[in-house]
Amino acid sequence: MILSRYFLRESLQIGAAVLAVLILVIGANLLARALSLVAEGELPGALVPTLLFFNSVRVLTYLVPVSLFLGLMFALGRLARDSELAMFRASGFGIGQQTKAVMLLAAPVTLLTAVLSLWLVPLIEHQRDDLFERAQQAYLTDHIPVGRFIESNDGQLVAFVGKATEDGFARIFLFEHDPQRDVITVEGAPNARLMVEEQADYATLEHGRRVEVAADGRVTRLEYDRHQILLPGQQRDVNGQQQLKSSLALWRSDQPRDQSELFERLSFAFAALVLALLAVVLAQAPPRSGRYGRLFWGILIYALYFNLITLTASWIGDGLLTLTLGLLLAHGLFIGLWLLLLFNVLGGFPRVKRSWQRRALRKAYAVD
Repeated sequence: MILSRYFLRESLQIGAAVLAVLILVIGANLLARALSLVAEGELPGALVPTLLFFNSVRVLTYLVPVSLFLGLMFALGRLARDSELAMFRASGFGIGQQTKAVMLLAAPVTLLTAVLSLWLVPLIEHQRDDLFERAQQAYLTDHIPVGRFIESNDGQLVAFVGKATEDGFARIFLFEHDPQRDVITVEGAPNARLMVEEQADYATLEHGRRVEVAADGRVTRLEYDRHQILLPGQQRDVNGQQQLKSSLALWRSDQPRDQSELFERLSFAFAALVLALLAVVLAQAPPRSGRYGRLFWGILIYALYFNLITLTASWIGDGLLTLTLGLLLAHGLFIGLWLLLLFNVLGGFPRVKRSWQRRALRKAYAVD
């Protein structure tokens, strides 16, 4: 029990330090991206802290498994360098007991990762989208030019917004030329509201009148309750983000894209557990072999693991694999690698070789 607590304390301290460093690095990156959106006028400055919080929770699903893995690698590497792992094994605290101790840490981390990826992240994504839609609508409303004419880049539309109101605009006037139909349109409305869409922000004119004059002199007059138009300068080049479905909805869906998304969410939790198991066997280095002797192989295995998860998710999304086969392929392969390494650490291959040699000697003596 004392050795288990010491083992866990070392792993937890270093894992927490690795997580803190990764959060600072990723957080600085997220802050820089948020400030660039503010500078480009696509995000209100007041929403920067909220955006950082939402994105930080999302990246925790990636950072928690890798922090656990690197923390265990660093901690066990330090114990191996100082010959403490050899002392543990001599005291009866072998790789089996070490694995049990690590599971006491890996189990709650796996549960935390599952809660984040399966429930919390989809929940806050919905809240983020709703909050940003309302805030961006208010922000864009404040930045619509009022009291002057605005012209589109191609010169085919000229608009005038009389004034801003609490829920939109008042006294809207439009002049538009359609070269394809060779039609000139004049339109006016007493009120309008701004509607935020994925690729642009449309003004919804209410109780307006529209007059179209064709090249042959025909005049068409229309009166409407609502009419959506794209004001000049309100088209955006940013891609609209799809709202994430709940994990239960993904589970019930038979669409390949939904199955792919569910596979990725489940994979974060599985990866935390499998990486913790791999860290124990990778750290079983000879005494004084160096603190970072196995770290290169650990990082290589981590990179291969998550690239395989991404590739398998793509195959599931394309309909080439089912969810069950994808989980067996991506995680079963590395569970098999863990069993292979564990077999080797337990003396499997040398032991098998010695067993074959003893069997050969017995047969030789039996023949004599």
